[in-house]
Amino acid sequence: DVAEDYFYSGLQHRKILNGIKYDYVNRNNKRRKDLEWDILLENGNSVAVLEVKHKLHPEDVEEFATKKLPLFRQALPEFAKYHVYGGVAGMSVPEDSRKIAEHYGLTVLTQDGKNLKVLNSQNFTPKLY
Repeated sequence: DVAEDYFYSGLQHRKILNGIKYDYVNRNNKRRKDLEWDILLENGNSVAVLEVKHKLHPEDVEEFATKKLPLFRQALPEFAKYHVYGGVAGMSVPEDSRKIAEHYGLTVLTQDGKNLKVLNSQNFTPKLY
């Protein structure tokens, strides 16, 4: 909960991710017992779906990118025509987790003491899902 609180609060104030401005930030969106999206940012035509962990393990990234994120449009059909971007966030993000996330085109967020910090490489382009 601490990590989710941190990233939710930071995104509430920022509402910009990868140069895209969002109007709303929602938390703990759950439509099925087995599926929950920690944070959603939306603006009417784009939605960013974020998985948040205190320490982001490579397995967390793999599961989100290959199992959870692909079910997003099916579980939340109101976003069927939106551009969907994925992201992961962690208070601690090991280098192997960051690399796997970038491989899947996921934005990577962490903390830097005061603000959110995007960890992706300079030439990173987010994948459109």
